[in-house]
Amino acid sequence: VERARARLARIEGDLDVIRDRLAQLQEDLNGATARVERRQAAVEQVTAELNRTQEELDRARASYERISARLNERAVEAYISGPASSIDFLLNAASVADLTDRMAYVDALAQADAELAVDVANRKNRLVALQAKLEGEQAQKVLALERARNEKSDVITLFDEQRRLLDAQQRLLAGA
Repeated sequence: VERARARLARIEGDLDVIRDRLAQLQEDLNGATARVERRQAAVEQVTAELNRTQEELDRARASYERISARLNERAVEAYISGPASSIDFLLNAASVADLTDRMAYVDALAQADAELAVDVANRKNRLVALQAKLEGEQAQKVLALERARNEKSDVITLFDEQRRLLDAQQRLLAGA
């Protein structure tokens, strides 16, 4: 009877150790689960930002291509007509007022072409900046995914340990 009582006390001690460890594991699991949920929320947020940036990049790229095409058309027209066409245009003026109007028109065309060229350069710079932002967000997403995977791996490890402890607890209870 004394041996049975001693064995039972040993089993109860072992069960207390297992219960304490299970309580600690449960706390660890709760914390790890919360971290995994936060990581998943971060991944979802980065994914949403990535999609928005991609859409913005696509719009900027389409706008750049339209303006670039207009600038190219103007360059082709200027090349085909040659430099003499502007001089002919000015020299064919019938009066001083007509000459002044024609000079203003030529200046306005040159100004419009210059503004178009500046607009193309600005949009190109914006595209480069958006592309860099997109690449940064993609790197951030990869990092967040890696962290989430690590957290998930930790949770799985904790669950495995919890399962082993519960099995040991069952064996001790059956032995008791």
